[in-house]
Amino acid sequence: MLVIFLLLLTWGKLATAVVPQPTPVRALGQQKGCGSGQFECTEGGHEHPCIPELWLCNEIDDCLDGADEDPQLCSNYHELRQCTEEEFECPSNKQCISKNWLCDGENDCKDNADEKDCPLKTCKPGEFECDNKHCVLLVFLCNEHDDCGDGSDERHCECFSSKAFNCSNNMGCPPSDRVCDGKSDCKDNSDEGGRCSDEVCGLNCGSNGKCFKTPNGPRCDCQQGFRENRGVCKDIDECADMFTCDHTCSNTQGNYTCSCKSGYYLHGKETCRAAGQASAMLLYTFKTSVQGIYLDTKTQFSVHSGDVMTVAVAYDPVDSKVYWSDHMGNIYRKSLARNDLELFINRGVGIVYSLAIDWEMRNLYISDNKSNSIIVCNIRRDSCATLDAQPSRPTYLQVDIAQRQLFWVEAEKKRIKKSNLDGSGARVLVDGNLEWPNALAFDSASRRLYWMDAAHNAVGCVDVDRNELREVPGFQVNHPSSAAVWEDFIYWNDWEDKCLYQALKKDGSNKTHLLRHEGNGIVLYHEQMNKDVSGHQSLNCQCSHICLPSASSYSCSCPHEMILSSNRKDCLDRTDLPYFILGAGSSLYSMVIRKYQQPVVKKFEVRETLRFVSDLDYDPLEDALFIADRGRGEIIRVDLATRRTEIIVKNILRVTGVSVDWQRRNVYWVDSQKGSLEVATTRGQYRKQLALGTTSCSGLSIAVHPDKGRVLLGCDGKILSCTRSGQPCIRLPAGRVVSPIGITIDQRRQEELVYWTDSSQETVNMMDLDGFSREKVKSSSYGGIIRSDGNTYVTPVGDYSFITHYRNLTSGKADGTLVLSVLENLKSMPRHKNHWAITEIGWKPSQMLTSLYQKFCVEMTPQCQQLCLEHDIGKVCACSSSEDLADDGFSCKAKTCKSDEFLCADGTCIPLTFACNEAQDCADGSDEIPTSCPKCDESSFRCRSGKCIKAEQKCDGSYNCHDHSDEMGCAKPSCLKGFLPCANGDCFLNMSRCDGTNHCADGSDELDCPPCQDDEFKCDNGIGKCQPISLLCDGTPDCLDSSDEANCDVNCAEGEFKCADQSICLPANKVCDSELDCKNGDDELPQMCAKGPECDATVSVCKVSCTEDQFQCNRTKNCIDRNQLCDGTSNCDDASDEYFCQVIQSPNSQDVSSCDRGDFHCGSGECIADSKVCDGVQHCSNGADESRSCEESCKVNKGGCAHECHSGADSRRCFCRRGFKLAEDLASCEDVDECSENDPCEQLCINTPGGHQCSCVEGYLPSKTYFCRPANGRKQRIALLYGNTVSWLGGVPVRIIGPDDLNITHASYDDVDDAIIALDVRGVLGKVNSSDLKWTPIMNGLSDVTALDVDASDRNAYVAQANRGRRINYASLKVCSMRTSICFTIYENTEILISSVAVAKAQRLLFFCTNGLDSTASTIFQSKLDGSGRIEIARPKLRGCSAIALDEPKGIIYWVDPELQQLNSAAFSGHRTSVFKSLRVPVTNLLVFGPSVQWLLPNSTLQYCQKHSSRYCHQVQLNIPATAITTSKAVTTHESRLCQEEKCKNLCISSSSAASCLCDNISANECSVTRTLLMFENSSCNPDFCMPGGTCVEVEGGGVTCSCFKGYEGDTCDIVQAEPHGHKYVAPLVAVFVLLVLGIAGATAYYRYKKPLFLFKMTPRWASRTKTQVRFSNPAYGAPEEEIDATLRRGHAAIHDCESKGGVSRSTLVTVQIDREDVPPLK
Repeated sequence: MLVIFLLLLTWGKLATAVVPQPTPVRALGQQKGCGSGQFECTEGGHEHPCIPELWLCNEIDDCLDGADEDPQLCSNYHELRQCTEEEFECPSNKQCISKNWLCDGENDCKDNADEKDCPLKTCKPGEFECDNKHCVLLVFLCNEHDDCGDGSDERHCECFSSKAFNCSNNMGCPPSDRVCDGKSDCKDNSDEGGRCSDEVCGLNCGSNGKCFKTPNGPRCDCQQGFRENRGVCKDIDECADMFTCDHTCSNTQGNYTCSCKSGYYLHGKETCRAAGQASAMLLYTFKTSVQGIYLDTKTQFSVHSGDVMTVAVAYDPVDSKVYWSDHMGNIYRKSLARNDLELFINRGVGIVYSLAIDWEMRNLYISDNKSNSIIVCNIRRDSCATLDAQPSRPTYLQVDIAQRQLFWVEAEKKRIKKSNLDGSGARVLVDGNLEWPNALAFDSASRRLYWMDAAHNAVGCVDVDRNELREVPGFQVNHPSSAAVWEDFIYWNDWEDKCLYQALKKDGSNKTHLLRHEGNGIVLYHEQMNKDVSGHQSLNCQCSHICLPSASSYSCSCPHEMILSSNRKDCLDRTDLPYFILGAGSSLYSMVIRKYQQPVVKKFEVRETLRFVSDLDYDPLEDALFIADRGRGEIIRVDLATRRTEIIVKNILRVTGVSVDWQRRNVYWVDSQKGSLEVATTRGQYRKQLALGTTSCSGLSIAVHPDKGRVLLGCDGKILSCTRSGQPCIRLPAGRVVSPIGITIDQRRQEELVYWTDSSQETVNMMDLDGFSREKVKSSSYGGIIRSDGNTYVTPVGDYSFITHYRNLTSGKADGTLVLSVLENLKSMPRHKNHWAITEIGWKPSQMLTSLYQKFCVEMTPQCQQLCLEHDIGKVCACSSSEDLADDGFSCKAKTCKSDEFLCADGTCIPLTFACNEAQDCADGSDEIPTSCPKCDESSFRCRSGKCIKAEQKCDGSYNCHDHSDEMGCAKPSCLKGFLPCANGDCFLNMSRCDGTNHCADGSDELDCPPCQDDEFKCDNGIGKCQPISLLCDGTPDCLDSSDEANCDVNCAEGEFKCADQSICLPANKVCDSELDCKNGDDELPQMCAKGPECDATVSVCKVSCTEDQFQCNRTKNCIDRNQLCDGTSNCDDASDEYFCQVIQSPNSQDVSSCDRGDFHCGSGECIADSKVCDGVQHCSNGADESRSCEESCKVNKGGCAHECHSGADSRRCFCRRGFKLAEDLASCEDVDECSENDPCEQLCINTPGGHQCSCVEGYLPSKTYFCRPANGRKQRIALLYGNTVSWLGGVPVRIIGPDDLNITHASYDDVDDAIIALDVRGVLGKVNSSDLKWTPIMNGLSDVTALDVDASDRNAYVAQANRGRRINYASLKVCSMRTSICFTIYENTEILISSVAVAKAQRLLFFCTNGLDSTASTIFQSKLDGSGRIEIARPKLRGCSAIALDEPKGIIYWVDPELQQLNSAAFSGHRTSVFKSLRVPVTNLLVFGPSVQWLLPNSTLQYCQKHSSRYCHQVQLNIPATAITTSKAVTTHESRLCQEEKCKNLCISSSSAASCLCDNISANECSVTRTLLMFENSSCNPDFCMPGGTCVEVEGGGVTCSCFKGYEGDTCDIVQAEPHGHKYVAPLVAVFVLLVLGIAGATAYYRYKKPLFLFKMTPRWASRTKTQVRFSNPAYGAPEEEIDATLRRGHAAIHDCESKGGVSRSTLVTVQIDREDVPPLK
């Protein structure tokens, strides 16, 4: 036996080397990379060390190191793995088995518990009852195998002998020589008498037998292998039975011989086994995974574990890859031993029942029951086609590679068919007597095909070569789903029994469980299978894509989108198929959709450099593509045959949609900035703006229906239907419309339907042309849309990785996605509010439609001189905007404007009020020429641009003119408001007067200071003014050194509870009330609150009473919420909250819905308290509360309860120990994952069986409760800011040492410098030191700020700004260096507001939320700190966002949704979105503070809730106003080492592993130093910059310049040219020049001696690159005077040079501009 064991062990080890070995796996509790329900093996060196938990402690080593069978693990396995409601727990070893295995006659539990107390059962007809009461089929009797288990089916088998005589009434079977011998051997004497008296036997049985007499006449007693036939013993042909031999059978006289094919050996007399040591491998799909098992060693392994139900499976031994399908029709593939998961097919396939691989020809066969087809794919070339076999609802497939045949089941027609592998020669193989063929298995060695019938519970077999068909005798199945066969066993999944079985294939005997759980598909492979087919003739296939073999030849096939060439081998692209053009950013792509696989996407090159593609359309008559480029403001025409490009329309302010009327040869477009609809010919001639009647339209999209003469406009908030000439336009009753940024019709079918996307409502919509018969699909935020030949394709906003396909919108379901991840530059594309523009090209309209242009616009006379805009009524002509239509209705005449209109230079008319409004309304800008502007009255001041402002706005310190001319030449004060002069002439903040610190170099700010009064005190550090003595020992530090709170102690009154930090006294009713009142939570410590009435001497207060909505536990006397009663979890330590809960009721129990939860219903209409049930006293009138169940329901096996059982009057109640919860079977207990269900820890949580552990991030130490405390002992504080004051929570407001009129609007905390970073209402960002509350300006020019946060380690501030214009509102997000005051714009968009910004310092992530100005679209974005990698999170459940806050240790984001009045939370990834707290009033600020989430209300109330439960909430009335709130950090950070090493010039941003420099070239478009004006989205030119006499033009290579109109000059075209009259003005110009020189000299002296504090020159960020920005500091704040003089003399300076020399104060910065050509380059 030892030798046999060693041989088997060696065989198993060698077998694992034959087939590529996947990884046995591990994970349970401490898993690292394993998913839920998996166990992680500790060793083995495999890539995937995860196995299902179901494999634990099953007495099979599934881990290579045997970790899954570790004795210590398995000894308490019941605590790690709880049985489900469909399982039975074996009492002895806590093993879980299927309940279907109970009383099945097999001992599945070691103690035979699953076979105890089984009800008596009788055997069915056709079955034999064994002595042990098991039942076996009669065909298994006397088959030389113990099927009963007790041998009773193999006893008394003499009756089965051919020599036996059967007594009547089955009374015995005596042998032939004892019949008619005069002695009775049968009990009824039936072996004697009758013809026993015949003298002669009467039969000549031949040489192979002899005659013997019987009472019924003579019979032959034949030798073994012979049978009596008409009185003669003839040879039995055993080979006539296909199951006699496994492979080949040879009949002999009286015997037979079995033999095996090459590669096999004969095992016993009939069975063939594969030679060699290799092990067969069985792969199966189970739930959402693909698993495997080696049949010899029973070693299990995992191939894949996902989150989608897996169905069919196949194996390719050539590439060692597994293929499988999921329930949605997707097909995946993955190597056995590598993590290279790949999506192979994801479209065009419906319901996949089966997969089969012809690994010789590299083809995968797929049964698609939904599309009624068999699909074949070449797995090397990733090409798929439909097999020409004409199947009818195929389900299960098998391939015969050796004979190149295909078999499949047609379940609906109840038959099995076969064909060649190319689909030819299809014929019926099995028909009749099939009801539900539900599995198919092919035995390639024996050439037999097996099937299983789920209706007949039978197994059938057919010899595919001899067409011999028969049912396998004795084989019974229940509900098989798939099958495989190898050697002498057949394997199958059974859905009803939830098992994977194996049994002998010849008769179904030896049936055993291979695996104890059900699966879907199975496939089996042994290396001998490959050898079986390797020897036959190779076909030497030369097909370019798909090679389909038949018996002796092959044929080539092509994918649907290709055709076979004339050589019948190569596939060529079809030229008759339309394809798509996609556009986003500056790129175009072509996309050919494949029927079964992902589309083929290629870069589509054109000869023009695109900037921002906003829309596309196609002209089928001229095969031309039209591109709307919003970045260029142009429409470009591309001849697709030659790729020649032509700019047909220019100077469009914001083109958002374009559509071609190919019938009338016109192109239409919408301009969202002008709110206009315009038209021109397809060659760009005769441009005209069309009137829309009384309605308006901020156009987002456009579609022309040529056949119906409709122009459909997707406007902001509505859908319009206009004629080709514009008006009349009607608003379609389309329901609620918000942002229809995509609209289309089906040009190929000319349907009378319109389709559009609404990105704000996240819908795809459909209606008829009149606005009725509407359909809507709730989907995602889609933008682009195209309807093509009955199919709808939509593109998501902000994501270029896929396109969604809808075939029928009424179904409400998408048909699939086209994944575009093959694109090489997706990451560089702009993503905010943008989408793929999409159109279809290559299609041809009908001849009838193409002839309409000739009929209406050419053949009809007279012809239109310019534009032909025929619509339903007839032909309508039109002229360009510079001309009017003549009275004849066909010709054009010169343009004239109305009295209330302004005539542009190009001949167009605009409203008179649009002229001289500092916005370009004429396409040529002529409406902003100053000479055309009206004069200002005496009470006004006229800007250089021509605009009139109030006289008092001149020199008021604010820019009221766009060109800043109202602040030019204004005198500046020596010291600004809020500052006082020093004796030496310097300036200091008036708040710094007498604060104990010298701010003047001569100390004059600290002279003549009054002493402290008797009711005042001075802080020990001497810093600050005198403080009221009432602030001493008030519990809040008011001194920076906290000396006012030193040596203080709080004395609590009798009966009060003192918190551990000695700072707060609590009344008794605040202790153990489930609410944290002490900062450290020590008023709710479990060891204290669990005490009963007799308290420990160390506890000062005991909880002994509960409120009405609480329940008091019996033993511990602590209180829980009443809604926790009878919830299946023991919330009381003694489980008294789970007593008397009626859940498992008797069949005749009464309805208890009329009683309160936890009360007992007597059944007579009475309700009594649960505590009175089974107490020995009858309380119910019918005695129902004291029934026999009180004593008996828990006696046997604890009533079936896993942990504890309590008897009830008519039921028993199971409950679980703390940390576990009652499973769905109401008896088992499952571990409560406290970390995922209700994470109680402040920072990190680790789940353990029956409990959890709290941990802390670096720098913090865990406390005795759930909280974390700083390792340095420092406390975190909340700072409240209002105006020019700051107060730490609980303290009085203290004025910031800064300007009197300082007004803080936003704040964040700098935990590197331990300071508050605050923003003043005037746009100045400054720092408030925590030590002295001193205000230090950092940068200015940050106007209209809406949100602020600081990344202290990189020394950067993130600032969101808003700018509301007359027509367009802009928002931007910048990152600004607090060192250099240089900013980089990382995000900008229109018509939104950025309401909150937050930096996740540890994760190096940025979060910000945007809201549409019309409250229709809100988004929370996550990105890297430089703005890249931006994604949307939490959008589906987002209706608004006013504030966000981050819990970095847990990776959770909180935000306030003002529309839904909710405080919500989600993971940083956007998953696990939930409502944290409902809000009743608006919230102004939000923050995470230690273990709580806190927010500020407008009435100065601070509310906060514990993070782990929003039920534990408090509020504090501050009694002081606060406009900004921030928190100090208990654990400070340091400056980024990466940024220090990188030594960036201007701006550094670091990630977790690297740092990058931005704005090294400060003239880049995204970079700015001082106040910047926001640009149009994705455009580098602002149309208002070159005002009033020019247009902005981008310079090649970067930068912009101004192109001036006639009569204007200057860098910004703001100077009117002088009249050229000789040298009339030479003398005045010379005088002006002299005055200018003198002015510069005077200004220099003024700067030198007067030293003004602030001077700002605002420079637009799109300013010409010929300007250099120079900044230097005020010498009054520490810069050496000689340095400033030298800088001025050189004529240039750079701030980083100044900083490197020291002495620079960031409190005052001056910006000047010097022509670059006059100075040397900056070093």
